[in-house]
Amino acid sequence: MPDWRGRNLPPPPRGYRWYCSTPRNCFLVRKSTGIVVRTRWNDEREEYWRRRYAQRYSYQDDIYWRECRSRPDPAGILIGGLIGGLIGSAADHHDAGAIFAGVIIGGIAGAALSSELDCDDRSYAYRAFYAGLNGWQAGSIHEWRNPHNGHHGQFRVRSYYYDPDGFHCARYRHTVWTANRRQFDGRACRQPDGAWNFIN
Repeated sequence: MPDWRGRNLPPPPRGYRWYCSTPRNCFLVRKSTGIVVRTRWNDEREEYWRRRYAQRYSYQDDIYWRECRSRPDPAGILIGGLIGGLIGSAADHHDAGAIFAGVIIGGIAGAALSSELDCDDRSYAYRAFYAGLNGWQAGSIHEWRNPHNGHHGQFRVRSYYYDPDGFHCARYRHTVWTANRRQFDGRACRQPDGAWNFIN
């Protein structure tokens, strides 16, 4: 049985299971009869995403990639592939169809989350975002701290949910302490390629 969460699929109802003929084309099948009741085609999922969220983001849209990729990366988010657009649907060694869930922060959300943070701050913060979103434990707190300037923050996933098109989403809160304390609440959802995209 495929890893439905790793493939960005909704959980199968009782009595059903997901089968995937290719890494990105999957079918929900009733166990008792073998009848396919739902399909998830890769190109169809791309269209669903664009219709609901306007565009699909890649690392080229990410504020860290644009502004900080040539600077030191103290938390190793570039080397570790934590920005999802760098690796897309790269396979792990257990499952050729597994999707590696990176993080992409672009647009208005990227500016809001990063406006008072320098590149080093953002590197540490991204690692907390990655750990929080992929931890699948609502309420857990992931802290980050820049030892060079004392800036620090807390990232907490308040809840997980599925949107009407079946994309896995999370409501988050990011609290930052720099010169002042600032707090951001928003949503992040997993794109078809598995990268978490900060919607707002």
